[in-house]
Amino acid sequence: MYKLNIQAAEDQPAMIIPQRNDTKKAASEYLQAGFALTPLNGKNPLIKGWNKSSNAITHPDQLNCIQANIGLLHAYSGTCCIDIDDLIKSVDYMAENGIDLVSLLCADDAVQIVSGRDNRAKLIYRTTETFNTFNH
Repeated sequence: MYKLNIQAAEDQPAMIIPQRNDTKKAASEYLQAGFALTPLNGKNPLIKGWNKSSNAITHPDQLNCIQANIGLLHAYSGTCCIDIDDLIKSVDYMAENGIDLVSLLCADDAVQIVSGRDNRAKLIYRTTETFNTFNH
């Protein structure tokens, strides 16, 4: 049995865990890094057809539609995500499949988004490949 407590470091930059009043600043930094975004209301996209490239926020002039939250559009950002909803079970499952999830999470170059919820994790990677969604 694994007991993990992955928490955000206090010195993590705002673009990793933006505060509500810093969302537009974080969005601007994401755009500078080449990411495509969509505005969110909580976890829900605000724009109909949010998943189409023509509706992606890719330029600072488009930031006025951001109200509270932002979502990263992986398909247009050259990124992919490992989104873990049950970290303890996922560590075991990944180990059974030859993947050391704890090492991935603890890597010096790991890019994580931390929700603050226990037993969750999210790793972001740059990629030139397109991946299908896999749920387990």
